Amino acid sequence: IEIGECWIEPAQSRDRKRRMQDSVRSKSWIERRESWIERSKSWIESGECWIEPAQSRDRKRGMLDRARSKSG
Repeated sequence: IEIGECWIEPAQSRDRKRRMQDSVRSKSWIERRESWIERSKSWIESGECWIEPAQSRDRKRGMLDRARSKSG
């Protein structure tokens, strides 16, 4: 039993360490994503809005597609 327990514990602690590393990694990823969102918000506030041109471009493309499908 003692030998078996001594084998189980290292595996558990290894998994625990891996979980901690994963949570730290995902936390840093979330923080990076949040900072990116903040940056894009500040872009929009400063008038350098990248989102709107893409939307209007898609809208134009959608109108073109509809016109094309009507004529075709």
